[in-house]
Amino acid sequence: MTQKVEPMARTAATGGVPWPAIVTLVFTLGAFSLNGGFLYPANAFRLDSLGYSPAVIGAVGSAGAIGYVAGSVLAPFFAAWLGLRLAAILGILGTAALILAFAFVPPVLAWYPMRFVHGLATTVLFVCGETALIAVAPSELRGRVIGFYTAVNSLFFALGPGVVGVLGFTD
Repeated sequence: MTQKVEPMARTAATGGVPWPAIVTLVFTLGAFSLNGGFLYPANAFRLDSLGYSPAVIGAVGSAGAIGYVAGSVLAPFFAAWLGLRLAAILGILGTAALILAFAFVPPVLAWYPMRFVHGLATTVLFVCGETALIAVAPSELRGRVIGFYTAVNSLFFALGPGVVGVLGFTD
């Protein structure tokens, strides 16, 4: 006999709302927005400090944007093929690995595909994460939950350049 188990059980203690799952999703996605907000200026400052032209810096940045477009198209296929959870986990791992790789891989040619894959992985993570957030949020609170998510996500993205400013930047 198979038993269906709800992955995010709603408990009486939280009023039937899976707040731990919602908060975890919101702040996990927020952390990756902080990464994006930090990575854009940090990459540009590093390339500038190494003497690359603004055109090269912009081209490297655009590789990430192309990855975002590709990720938005491919994320539903990855989620259907791998499952939402595994696709999101791979997005997290891929994004984290690439953040570390930027510190160790010499620019600039390797950074084009790295920025593309980073954009792809980040978008898969966000599409899967937002889908999970919509799935676990009760319908009567969904708008508020998405509003909270959007506020946290925007705040964390905005904090990224602030981290560069607070920590300073050195090559």
